[in-house]
Amino acid sequence: MDRKSEANGKQRISDALCKLGESRPIEKVTVREIIAEAEINRSTFYYHFESVQDAMEWMISDFLEEYLQLLFDIPKEKNDVLVENYFLLEQEKNVCELI
Repeated sequence: MDRKSEANGKQRISDALCKLGESRPIEKVTVREIIAEAEINRSTFYYHFESVQDAMEWMISDFLEEYLQLLFDIPKEKNDVLVENYFLLEQEKNVCELI
């Protein structure tokens, strides 16, 4: 699976989980409901995630990464990818500790 389709699959799962979570608690949402809403098959879900909880954790991590990117105005330069990722991981840990 190429990176674009992988990102698209995760995003579809994320969007479906958010939509389903609007009407009830996330812990009540099932993989079956997510795959129906995202219009993907079960193997695609499990290619990306081990469980609904795993998908939720990825969504939170992805959100925090984008938020911290904006908060600290980190430039997205190709040469700074490793430094940027290390910095973001450190900041994400700090935010999680506060929460």
